[in-house]
Amino acid sequence: MNRARRLAALAELAAIRREAELAALSRASQARRAAEDRVAEIDAARGKARAALAGEDAPALAVAADRFERWALAERAQRNMDLARLTAEWMDQRARAAQAHGQNQVLERLAERARAEARAQAERRRIANQPPDLAAPR
Repeated sequence: MNRARRLAALAELAAIRREAELAALSRASQARRAAEDRVAEIDAARGKARAALAGEDAPALAVAADRFERWALAERAQRNMDLARLTAEWMDQRARAAQAHGQNQVLERLAERARAEARAQAERRRIANQPPDLAAPR
């Protein structure tokens, strides 16, 4: 296998890897967005609970509101930890996808350059193997 074909095969493998890394990045982004949405839902529920209890003086409601607030804060803390973990995974995956993309671009350029060199070399051989033009003055 000559250099141009080898580089073309490597570029094809790099393109497949790039696509796989981009798909993994998409999945990581979706998981991260879902975690952000869960945190936002908890915050919205806390706000609605506070608004619903505004101006209420019933002790039972205050106890229930306090329990809900404690639960919501604990749940939000857990979801924030999940979000932090997913964000770290997303950042790692983004770096892997960027590296795969860069490697693919470099290999594609090298493969194209090798193809151009092979074409030029073939043209030089073709010219060198032509019989001399006897009609042309020397």
